[in-house]
Amino acid sequence: MEDKHEYTAAFHFLKGVLTGNDFADLISDGLGFRPTFINATPPCGRNGRCKIEDRLRKIRGTDKIERLELRISKDYSQTPRFWYSTFPFYDITVLDLKHEELSAFEPVLERLVQLPGFTTGFIHDSSDSYWQNERLASNYEWAGVAYDHLPTEDVSPFAFVDTRPNPGHRLDLPGTRLTAAWRMWFSSLADRFFPTERLPQFAEATSVREFNNGIFEVELYEDGTSYATELARKRQMKFRDFIEFNVLIGAAPELLMEASDPVYEIHNGEVDGDPALVLITWMNDSKNHVPRGKATRRRIALQRKGGESLWSCIETKPFSEIVFSPTPPTKPAESGSRESLTPSPHTTGHTDP
Repeated sequence: MEDKHEYTAAFHFLKGVLTGNDFADLISDGLGFRPTFINATPPCGRNGRCKIEDRLRKIRGTDKIERLELRISKDYSQTPRFWYSTFPFYDITVLDLKHEELSAFEPVLERLVQLPGFTTGFIHDSSDSYWQNERLASNYEWAGVAYDHLPTEDVSPFAFVDTRPNPGHRLDLPGTRLTAAWRMWFSSLADRFFPTERLPQFAEATSVREFNNGIFEVELYEDGTSYATELARKRQMKFRDFIEFNVLIGAAPELLMEASDPVYEIHNGEVDGDPALVLITWMNDSKNHVPRGKATRRRIALQRKGGESLWSCIETKPFSEIVFSPTPPTKPAESGSRESLTPSPHTTGHTDP
């Protein structure tokens, strides 16, 4: 029996640019399949489900869509399917379209790259991309997938795999994601991370095309199903070198901290001469995670880089000033009201290994 593969077209946009009209037009014009199931946030209908036509009427004229999912079945494993969501920490809106056949993407590709706020897009094998980026060692062991060729890091009680050396490693950056895949698209909004006008100079690619609106399309190798061949892996690594991907990996934490309105912040320092992290989570009155500009509370946690938690607390406005250089404070200065100050075995935040 022939293996069945699922392919993903992942397109990335600046958060907050796409509107309900953009989504309604995209769906009305066709996604390469006729969806029969819709799930959305904010919800529509009972349990967030309603008829496609009703949902299209409701999303037109609104900018408050947080998540949108279209499928041919209630069974999530069935393809084709379309998924949209936002990642506030990275200021990214992600559109994922999944098909079993690579040719099924063609009718919608040109429309996706023309949407406002488009930054980057990639087509890759879904399973291969997953294992190129999965970090939890126990998942490899459960699935019988080898990972002994990759570095690991123990952060009790878990073991993590460092996927950065993988040819298809995915890097989250403010407003976009970068990786090396079979077919790729880049707008001028990606110039913040590398000069896209240099892409025609990448001689290893099968083809590089520039569209009238300044968007470049790169095809790394001819057959999109041959993602696991030695040729494909070599070209992925060549492309990573071309855009100085490893330099961007090193710069990513600082770039994310410079994002206009983060939900999480991480600051480096030291405690008793040892490396330490101060992790800040911005929250509203309900203690839900929100962008810093909308926060009325913040959780501050101090931990050693080995994972040992030293203390944590939650503060309400007005927030005290925290000085992160040269060392994090033992605890923040008194300001506002402190709801708790307790040791915590777990902390919240994002780090790139």
